[in-house]
Amino acid sequence: MRPPKLTWNAIGFKKNTKIILDILDSILENIPEEHRRIRRTPENFRTEFKNIYDTMNRIDTELQPLLEKQLRVKFQTRELLYLALAQTNLNSLYRNFGEYMKTVEIDNPIRDSDLVLLSSSGETSKVLALLGDAALDLAIVETHWETSVDRVGDLTRKRSEFVKNENLAKICDHLKLYDYRLRKLKAQEKSQIKEVIHLKGTLVEAIIGIIYMENDQRELIRIIPYLQ
Repeated sequence: MRPPKLTWNAIGFKKNTKIILDILDSILENIPEEHRRIRRTPENFRTEFKNIYDTMNRIDTELQPLLEKQLRVKFQTRELLYLALAQTNLNSLYRNFGEYMKTVEIDNPIRDSDLVLLSSSGETSKVLALLGDAALDLAIVETHWETSVDRVGDLTRKRSEFVKNENLAKICDHLKLYDYRLRKLKAQEKSQIKEVIHLKGTLVEAIIGIIYMENDQRELIRIIPYLQ
């Protein structure tokens, strides 16, 4: 019996980000240009959320078609792609926006419960990567399984070579995932090579996690050659 698919409830990631942009535009329209100090906070928020929203549009029009062509797979839930590429520094951005809205005299159409979900978006890539890491291990074992006991060493070696971060980072570069991260512009970038390589590996594992969630292990086994 096939186990039920893993699912997440939608959080309206892109829709709510656009609503936030509209709110900030409305706030800025009512603050005179000469009031620079008052405008500074909403302007900074708008710059950050505009970058996130624009990157989401690029994911829609550029990255998703690229991934589907390279991996020969269809992504059924676009929001999962956003979540796979969301970085942890987004948590504080959405949370700080919620706090800022308490200080201005304007109705917030985004519910507090939705802001809580948005403030957790940066953690989802880690969970997807955890799922992808586990699914990838099993897919590689099934792909390279040998019936002869004396070949088990080859299986271990092939598995280790495939899942090491350096190899996953190369796959990340090939798929251009790193260029589509959803992150705060003003967040400190990882500078150590090992940290960047690890992050790239996590992005690949998160995409693999989506493929496993939306399909099954057989589909993941099918695309292994396209990842090599």
